[in-house]
Amino acid sequence: MRINVQIHPMNYNRLIFFFYLLVPFCIVGQNSVIASQVESWVNQTPVSSDYNLNSSYIFLLNPSLLAPMFEGEDLNKGERRDVGIKKGDYPQYMYLAASIKDPVNPTNFLTIPLMIHDTRNPNISSRLLEYGGRVLENIPDDVLNKGDITAKIKFEAIKSNEARDFWQKTAEISADLGKTATSLLKVGLSGPFLALTNQIMPQVDKGLRSMEKLDDPHKMVSEFYIKLLSKDLGNLYDEKVVGATLYRIHWDVDVPLKSKYFTQFQGGKVEDFKSKVPKTTAPYILIVQTKSEYNTDYSDLAFNKAYFDKKTREFKLIQNETKKEVESEFLEVFSAALDLRRQIELFQSSLQTKYTDWIAFARLIDSYRNIGILKGNSLKNLSTKDVKLREKYGKLYTNVQTEVDLWFNAEMLLKFREIGRFLIVNETDSLLSNKTAEQLYKDIELLAFYRDRLSQSEIQGRFPKEIESLASFQKVNDLRKLIEKLFFQKEFFSKINVSGKEQENAFLEKATSQFSLCESCKSLALERLAASEKSTFSRLNEQFKALSKGLYHTLSCLDATVNFLNQYIENGRVTHQVPELVIDNLSRDKEELTNLITQYQALISKDPQTMALDDLQKILTDFENRKNKTVLIWERLKSSVLPTDLNGCSSGLF
Repeated sequence: MRINVQIHPMNYNRLIFFFYLLVPFCIVGQNSVIASQVESWVNQTPVSSDYNLNSSYIFLLNPSLLAPMFEGEDLNKGERRDVGIKKGDYPQYMYLAASIKDPVNPTNFLTIPLMIHDTRNPNISSRLLEYGGRVLENIPDDVLNKGDITAKIKFEAIKSNEARDFWQKTAEISADLGKTATSLLKVGLSGPFLALTNQIMPQVDKGLRSMEKLDDPHKMVSEFYIKLLSKDLGNLYDEKVVGATLYRIHWDVDVPLKSKYFTQFQGGKVEDFKSKVPKTTAPYILIVQTKSEYNTDYSDLAFNKAYFDKKTREFKLIQNETKKEVESEFLEVFSAALDLRRQIELFQSSLQTKYTDWIAFARLIDSYRNIGILKGNSLKNLSTKDVKLREKYGKLYTNVQTEVDLWFNAEMLLKFREIGRFLIVNETDSLLSNKTAEQLYKDIELLAFYRDRLSQSEIQGRFPKEIESLASFQKVNDLRKLIEKLFFQKEFFSKINVSGKEQENAFLEKATSQFSLCESCKSLALERLAASEKSTFSRLNEQFKALSKGLYHTLSCLDATVNFLNQYIENGRVTHQVPELVIDNLSRDKEELTNLITQYQALISKDPQTMALDDLQKILTDFENRKNKTVLIWERLKSSVLPTDLNGCSSGLF
């Protein structure tokens, strides 16, 4: 007889179980064994939408009570007669299996044996253990939204005085197991069942071996129990029970009372529900449904593309936006690490050839820098997240960095890593200004090493576009210019105290002989000297303009002085009132002043913009000398013969 019981344990999941209780105990009886729902439990605490993965567990509880039930232990004489049980009857065989349809590929059905039990030998039947396991694992909400996923649970019990019925049944089971094994080997599993393959195959194989041994009663292996996907998933999923349903297996002549095992139960782990059902009452089937949030696990971290692709696929399972953001940033770092490894392998393999792959060299440094920058940004963002995420991903980033650093296991590679670390540390230039000249020159040496290696890839003075387009290449160029400028300021200006031509010679000598790796030091010296000359010329030009403007007054005073001396000398000679010696001295002063007037007139007629700096400096120096000479003569005349109210000299000479 066959009784169908359709069960909806939870409205969340729409996972449906069909129970087929096949009990060929009686041929003409109208009664049968059925499974009735006696209790259900629903989690009253709403589950976050982040928990979008659905799983279902099925447990056969108290299986040792199945045999007494089929023997009619709890039935009176009339009920035993109604159901067709005679004295001494017992089930020789019990079988439990699940038939599940793949929601991605509806044509793919799997018959998964859950229990095979031969009770003909009481010694063996006493070893009956309870079954329990996950039959549907982490099926996303979006799959369930497309329709029901049906699992057909079939339980069979058979009693017969003829052994051929038993062997016929075992042959049928063996055929089912063989078909399932063939299906797994040929097409495997898809979609939500992909993870089942590796775990179902050993159990199916075990079932086949068990059935093969049944032909020898002395070597009978009469039972095996399957816990589908029994691997602990605690690191991968945060799982919450959302519902449970309890069914009692019984004869239909009996009406079981509703149980209250889960009353006021707060729920917890799946196993907690099993422990609530007493072990001495009756056989039950317990269905537990859960929802899970995917929790990334990197305990098996492997640096290869297959592993990265796997984690990229699993990324789609994450629902929480914060966790998705953190995981996305980590995957970006992980991808950069894979690229780095690829470039290291390309470079090292090229060393065995005629042509070294310097593009791979440039790219591996670029990848190392990229890892550092991405990691730094991710850790900064991570600092605002909850402590569990910080601890988990903080350790992951440390593990990735440790692994990456181990790849630089040769002397040349260590130098490359040093360049990468330098670029990461100096992503901003805030630290460079605090360095000494000696430290800065060491940085110049490191960047010169990088440039020297890349120069071997130059074609007609140009680097390949693959190198020039790298962010790290541009960064090296920018940093080198900045570092050389800082070095020049600290090394040259603080230690060379001469000026003019002497400074120019000292700067150029130092740049070419002592610090040849500083490419811009020579040009910086020349630029500095040119700037100094320009500044000096501008300053002298302003001085020249100022003195030229003042010379008009001076020339007016000097002209008046010379005219006065002419008259004074002439009158002195006519009147003989001035001694001849004084007249001779005054005549010489007059001639000196006349010459100075001519020189001053020539000076103010010059254009300083057309002069060389040296010529302008000489003119101004000569002017100071003439000025001093002019003042000396004029002061002497002023104290002896010049009147205080001489026209044009009321405000002095200069």
